[in-house]
Amino acid sequence: MSTWIVLQSPSSGYNDEPGISYEYPHSIPNGRQIRANDILIVVEPLRVTGSTKRLIGWGVVDHVISYERNGRSMANAVYSVYNELSPRLGFEDIGGDPRNNRQNAITGVPPEIEAGILAHLASAGSVPRNSSALQLELPLTIAAEPRTAIVDIIQLEARRVRQGQGLFRKDLLVLYEGRCAISDFTPNAVVDAAHIVPYADTGDHNIKNGLLLRADLHNLFDDGLLRIEPMRLRVELSKEPTKTPYADLAGMPLRPRIDGSFPAIEALDQHYHTHRSR
Repeated sequence: MSTWIVLQSPSSGYNDEPGISYEYPHSIPNGRQIRANDILIVVEPLRVTGSTKRLIGWGVVDHVISYERNGRSMANAVYSVYNELSPRLGFEDIGGDPRNNRQNAITGVPPEIEAGILAHLASAGSVPRNSSALQLELPLTIAAEPRTAIVDIIQLEARRVRQGQGLFRKDLLVLYEGRCAISDFTPNAVVDAAHIVPYADTGDHNIKNGLLLRADLHNLFDDGLLRIEPMRLRVELSKEPTKTPYADLAGMPLRPRIDGSFPAIEALDQHYHTHRSR
C-alpha cells in the first residue's frame, strides 16, 4: 500500500467525481502506480484556492478502472471511503509539503513520514462526501509507532465501512460520467444505480447488470413501463407512458459507457422479455 498526494482542479477537464473517484491519464508520472488500498490525499492547486489551505480530503482506493477516452489511456481510482476535510488543511498542518516536484499531479509520500501525515489527517475534522467517511480518533503519538500500525488501523476501518458501501453506484457514476444512460441528465443527486435484473434475483451488484438512470426513469424501468430492446439497444415504452411527456424517449439509443461498452445483453434481454407484454 502507498500514499499519494494528487492534484485535483474543478477546471481540469478530467472526469473527477469529488468524493467518489479520481481520474488521471496513464501517461503522467506515477500514472500507472495507483493500486487498490492505496490512500490518496487530494490537494487543489494554489491558483484555484488562492490560499495555503489546499488539502481538501483523503480517501482509500477500492479499485481502479482503466479505459480509453478521446484517444488517451485513462484510469479512474474509485474510493471505498472518503473524508472531506472540514475545515481544509494546509501542508503546514501535516508537517510540511513532502513533494519534490510540486507540478506533478501524482506524487508518492515517502514511507518514513507517511505515518505522521496520516495521523494528522485521521485526527482532523471531516465529513462524508458522496461516500462513507472514516471516523477515526487517533492520537498523534501513533506517528511514533511503526508505519504499519496506522496503516493497518486505516485499512481495517476502510474494510468495515466498505461492507455497507454503494460501490455499485460509484462504478456506474464513473462509467456513465455521472449522466443518465438514456436522457443524458447529469445531477448526481437525481440519478440512480439501477439493477437490470433485480438484485433479489441475482444477489450481487455486478456492474454488467447495471444502468445509471434518472430517478423517474428508474421507476419506469423497474415497473417494466420502459425497456431497452436488447438487439438495437433502443428504448421501448409500454402504452401508458406513450401518452405522457415520456413519449419522446421512444426509440432513443442507450448511451455507451465511457469505455464504449454496454451492460450485459443477457440482462437486458431478461428484463425486456419479462416486461414486453405490458
